[in-house]
Amino acid sequence: MADVINLNQYRKQRMKDRTGERGQQNRYQFGRTRQERDRVQHNLERRRSELDGKRLGDGPGGDGRKPE
Repeated sequence: MADVINLNQYRKQRMKDRTGERGQQNRYQFGRTRQERDRVQHNLERRRSELDGKRLGDGPGGDGRKPE
């Protein structure tokens, strides 16, 4: 015969596991130091400015044509 399972305990344990996973994701996303956030922001800005410097034209598409 199978073991008896308390469904309320099973449900609560499953919710705990899910919130633990969500907490882990939040710690990864929001749990960085100011120095780490500043470094990432600086790298993004640097890459963006390098990419903007490599555009060919002065139009919004970067191809020298005027927008229609």
